[in-house]
Amino acid sequence: MASPSNTPILPASDPSISLLVVSGVIGLLGAWAYLEYLRRVRHDGPVLARRELLFGSLAMGAALWASAVIALSAQGLPYVLGFHPVWLAASLGLPVVMTAIATYAVVAMPRLLMHLLAGLWFCACALGTELLVVQSVSPTPSVEWRREPLAFGALMVAIAFVIALRMVIMQRRGSETDTRGRRFSAALLLAAALAAHLELASVSSGLGRKFAALHSKQLPEMAVALAAGGVVPLMLMLMLIDQRMQARVRASSRKRQAREVKKTHVAEQKARVRRRRSAETAERPHV
Repeated sequence: MASPSNTPILPASDPSISLLVVSGVIGLLGAWAYLEYLRRVRHDGPVLARRELLFGSLAMGAALWASAVIALSAQGLPYVLGFHPVWLAASLGLPVVMTAIATYAVVAMPRLLMHLLAGLWFCACALGTELLVVQSVSPTPSVEWRREPLAFGALMVAIAFVIALRMVIMQRRGSETDTRGRRFSAALLLAAALAAHLELASVSSGLGRKFAALHSKQLPEMAVALAAGGVVPLMLMLMLIDQRMQARVRASSRKRQAREVKKTHVAEQKARVRRRRSAETAERPHV
């Protein structure tokens, strides 16, 4: 296929390992933040924990988008990338909305069947995000996707999402299995599946063997990559810090309430003892 006349051709290079690592770390941060917020939504309900539902969906959606953008930039494609702003905005909004719907569904109906359906839904979310990111680079129908690796990667994401969900929301609050380490392990599993999916999607798209047609209006690769590799990880780390601080505040509040209940109970016991002694004194015959 002939390349468009306005497409700068560059020497092909090997994939950047450092950028692929960055993509994987972003996926891990997003999955960890999402599962931490998911635990709160599970125990308090999606209505009372609306803030956590919004933040968790934003964390997972932004991580999906940023990982896809960074993974695409890491491929060493033989042309300068340019991103169409409309398609790029759609690739960011889609995973946020779809993750919010999946989270609300699994919390409102915590059944195995709903978890499996949520896994398929999240699989479609990851696929849609990758397709929209590639669409924002290459609007031409010349990108012919190979279905086998794409389907295998999506299946891995669905299975990992269901397992991670059940590792978090099936634990009773305060139990021995309800630990931060367990949620981090679930985030590692989900992030590994997402990284494998992005790599398989990059291979199946065949962008390295074709030339992308530039849009008339585009965002430069450097600006988009800085937003995906700088702004999004910072936002995810701030979310994790916020979640940790909120957890400490809630723990401190529970301890204070427990102390107040204990003081009230002790005061009531002392009052009962005084009343009993007063009654016994009144019943004694006077000499």
